[in-house]
Amino acid sequence: MLGILVFSSVAYAFFSIIGGISPGVVPSSNGEVQQVGSSWVFQFGDRTQSVQYSPEEVKDVKGIVTYTISGLAGKNVYYDIKNDGIANEIGANIIQYTSKFQPACYGKCESDLPEKDCSEILIVWRESNKQEIREEDKCIFIDGDLKTADAFIYKIFGITIPV
Repeated sequence: MLGILVFSSVAYAFFSIIGGISPGVVPSSNGEVQQVGSSWVFQFGDRTQSVQYSPEEVKDVKGIVTYTISGLAGKNVYYDIKNDGIANEIGANIIQYTSKFQPACYGKCESDLPEKDCSEILIVWRESNKQEIREEDKCIFIDGDLKTADAFIYKIFGITIPV
C-alpha cells in the first residue's frame, strides 16, 4: 500500500511538471506557434495550448477581441456553442484558467440550461460564412467555423495573427 502511495505521488509530480505534453514534443515559447502532428501548439506559462489551424490560416477572420486569458482567469465563463468540436476546442484551451466553464443559453432556452445575457461572460458561437468575432458588453460572439474559434483562441492568448 505504501509503495502505491509513493509511486502515485511521484507519477503525479512528474506529469504535473511536464504539463501533460506528449513525449518528444517540445512546446514553443514566447508566443511562437509550431506544428506538431496535425495540431498547432504554443506555450502559455507552463501550459501547452493546442489548436487545429495555424495563425496564417486564420488571418482572414475579422474582429478585435479585448478579452485576454488573464482577464478570464478565475471567472465564471458560460458558453452557448451548439457544435461539440468547437466547444471542446475552446474549452480545452481556457477551462484550466477559468473558475467555471459551463454551458448556457443565450436568451430563452428550450434546454435545461441556465439562461444568460451579456451581463455575464458568455461565449456565443454560431455557424456562419462570415468568420467574425465581436464583443457586446460581456458577450463574445464568434460567427464562423473552427477557424474562427481558433482565431479567438489565438487572440485571447495574445498570439499575433498575420495580416
